Formats: sequence, C-alpha cells, structure tokens
Amino acid sequence: MNVIPRLLLIVLITACGIAHAETQFTYQGRLGNAGQPADGLHDFQFRLFDDEIAGGQVGVDQSLSSVDVDAGIFTVQLDFGDGPFNAAPRWLEIAVRETGAGAYTTLTPRQRIGAAPFAIETLFVAPGAVDNIALQDNAVTTQKIADGNIFHDDLANFAVGTAKLSNQAVTRLKIADNAIGTSQIEDDVVTSADIRDGTITPDDIDGGLYARKTQVLYYTSQAAVSAGKVVATVSCADNNDIPVIAVCNPLLTLSALRLVSERISDFGSDAGPATLQCRMVNDNPSVPEAFEATIGCVAVP
Repeated sequence: MNVIPRLLLIVLITACGIAHAETQFTYQGRLGNAGQPADGLHDFQFRLFDDEIAGGQVGVDQSLSSVDVDAGIFTVQLDFGDGPFNAAPRWLEIAVRETGAGAYTTLTPRQRIGAAPFAIETLFVAPGAVDNIALQDNAVTTQKIADGNIFHDDLANFAVGTAKLSNQAVTRLKIADNAIGTSQIEDDVVTSADIRDGTITPDDIDGGLYARKTQVLYYTSQAAVSAGKVVATVSCADNNDIPVIAVCNPLLTLSALRLVSERISDFGSDAGPATLQCRMVNDNPSVPEAFEATIGCVAVP
C-alpha cells in the first residue's frame, strides 16, 4: 500500500462557556494510496517528536482504529494532554494501515504542529492578565515559585500556622524584640538547662528571698528605760519573715543593767511573726538606765 498525505490541517478546538482551552484538537488530512485517494476503514497511530527527522518522542502514542477515510479525507480527534506543549516546536508522525491489514506504514515527512491563535496568545500574556480567579485550585506548586519571591506582605494574616513551620525553622533572629511574653510560654517549658549562665541578675527577680540582701534585710528596735525590772519586745513585720539578728543591748557604756532573759518566740511557726523579748534589771534602781531590743529580719514573699 502506498499511502501519501496530501493535505494536512490542524485546528485547535476550544470549549464554549469555559475560560480554559481544552487539550483536544482536531486533525484533518488527505490520504493517498498508489496515487489514488484512499477509501474505507483505516487504523492510525500518531506520535509527537521534538525534531522533524530524528529527536525524541514527546508524550504517549495516540492509536485510533477503524477511522473512516472518504475519498482520501479523514478527520480525527487527538489529545496528548498539555504536557508536551511548552512553546517548543513539535512534529506529528503518522503511521497507517488498512484496518486489520498487517503492519503499519510510517508516513514521511513528519508534520509540523502549528500554533492556533488562542495558543499564540498564551506566549504573550500581558502583565496582570492572569489573576487568581483565572488559576485553578492547586494549580501553582512550589516548583513554579522562584526562591525568595514570597514576602511577608504577600501572606494573609495568620496564614502560616505552626503546622507549616519545620522544626527548628524559626531562629531567634526571626523573632522581634519583646515579641514573646510570659503568656506565650507554656507552664514548665523553660528549664534551668535553657537559661544561659549569668543571664539572670537580681534586677530580673521580682523581690522576695532571691533579691539582694540589702533589699530584704530590715531591723526593728524598741528602746526602754529601766528603773528596776523592765521588758522590751520587738517582732518581724510578717509571719513568713525570718529573724537573723536578735540583740538586747544597753545604750550606756557604764551601765548597771543586767540581762535577765532573752527569748525568741514563733521562730518555727507561721502562726505569728518571730518575736524577740528582752527582760532587763537595773542593779542601781536609783539611776534609770536605757537599753534597746533589736531584731533583724529577712523578708520572705
């Protein structure tokens, strides 16, 4: 069988009522046999190549059986999908046989696939011509986005959640000063291993037992005049405060005062503040003597 293509016509078919072009197109040709127009049923195989003579095949075969050829004219619908068409030139190779008649005959030369007007438009898309409405859902993948092309202004508020962040992806350089407060830290999350040595100073601690001793140690004194026996009592300010100094002390260098008893009460209990009680006696009742009871306490929160 001598089959020769005489006339080749390629038309890109678009579907009415939708915004996107279909990948299916109509191919119409004229087939000859021994110098005469072919007639009857024929089987066809169509392949795409990236070169007119050699090159490599692009996409998969399209096989059509029992295509009616009338006076040499045949019309078929072909669909290679959109993968093979990326603005590079393509050639169509055709093999044909009479239906069920044995081996296929490959026709030469390969036929160049031309661009229809709608396809040409896609090569020269004006800036801004394609908006998000024109894009199908999930159409843009990470491979289509150049590195460094998405900025924070392009992201909607709260668009990136923690599930979208890789482990250890956010470093301290990416966190604004004062961006993390105590409300952003879960209970028992920060341990001593997470705190750099020497980074916490007394100024970082809000009072209490762990502040500087000059901030937590205070004194309470009571003076008394003794003309015989007398008692002076002083206490810490709070039930939790800890007494560290307790002194019953005469105020005169040459004193006839004599300490009878010195007692600290409520030291081991929170029922009341720690108390110092001084009992003094004046061995020379005719001369009044002064003394002082002093307690020093550590303030405990």
